[in-house]
Amino acid sequence: MLFADLDNFKAINDSLGHAGGDELLVVIARRLRESLRPSDSAARFGGDEFAILLENIGSEGRVVNTCERIMVSLGTPVDIQGTMIDPGASIGVALSGSELCDADGVLLDADVAMYAAKAAGKGTYKLFSPAMHARAVGRLQLEADLARSRD
Repeated sequence: MLFADLDNFKAINDSLGHAGGDELLVVIARRLRESLRPSDSAARFGGDEFAILLENIGSEGRVVNTCERIMVSLGTPVDIQGTMIDPGASIGVALSGSELCDADGVLLDADVAMYAAKAAGKGTYKLFSPAMHARAVGRLQLEADLARSRD
């Protein structure tokens, strides 16, 4: 499972309007579809996020190759309403080893990995590790503790 979030999409929507943002989303969706195998699936998850299911990918190396192919495709400049946009995305990767994996859990892991990719400087991908989840839980706990201490 890949979870992709466009980088700097809010700035595009704010400067070109929602019509420009929608036009970019159509280009991104087409590029994603062209970057995948016929057996793979991509869907807009919401806003500027896309969930991508790689069927029977076989190895971590092939997942990495797919991520790199997507990054090149999405990084190619596009003319939106007369403005050249350099789109890009941050991608989180969660690998599933068996049919017993919970789909929501795999998607959550991919989302956590995507935020790690954004934190690493955007325009990259990260493979999920349990340490990422532990950091996310720790950050949430710290924020909750800080909010309680203000009361």
